[in-house]
Amino acid sequence: MGHKDPQVRRAYDQRRSRAGYHLKNRYRISLVEYDKMLDKQGGHCVFCTATCETNGHKLAVDHDKMTGRFRGVLCRRHNAALGTFGDTETSILRVLDYVRGK
Repeated sequence: MGHKDPQVRRAYDQRRSRAGYHLKNRYRISLVEYDKMLDKQGGHCVFCTATCETNGHKLAVDHDKMTGRFRGVLCRRHNAALGTFGDTETSILRVLDYVRGK
């Protein structure tokens, strides 16, 4: 961001710095890695079209709870749903069977 107003630029830089610290501290990824994944996903949640502008929040980091591996970037709704399903293939397949009426 190349804003000309120094106060706006400083506030932007401070937010990016805090975000970078949070990502590195909690998920062990850099802000650059987050931005690359978001770009790879077209700037939106991997499951829907929600963007940071859509929901007013940064998109959530999705990671494998067992390995810690960074899988992608999700909107809060889909991140919460995935966590609620137990983050396992078996539980997600049960949900899919239910939705299909099996």
